[in-house]
Amino acid sequence: MPRLPLFVFGSLRRSESNHLCLAGSYDRCLEATLRDFRRVLAGHGFPTILRLPGAQVVGELFFISPRLYDATLRRCDDLEELEPGQLAGRFYRRMQVNVETVEGSFAAWVYADASMV
Repeated sequence: MPRLPLFVFGSLRRSESNHLCLAGSYDRCLEATLRDFRRVLAGHGFPTILRLPGAQVVGELFFISPRLYDATLRRCDDLEELEPGQLAGRFYRRMQVNVETVEGSFAAWVYADASMV
């Protein structure tokens, strides 16, 4: 799997409750926008994102340190209840998207609704 930065829009953001999964493990962070997705509250009570043309989700893009990449992504996958080596879990799917920043566009991982393909 590619080692992409991670786009987050909820509790993994800086100053949010689950940021400890990322704290101290990234080299830099940029404000970013994911287009054609919308943030919603899922049936399980937590925020998720779904495709919606014309919508956008604002979040943060974390460039994880190469030496800490695997362990950091594993912590985030555990938080989102993804089994080791899997991209989809009960509630979330880690998928590749393109996000926009002031430095340009980047391919990134995001945790989206498990129904996303």
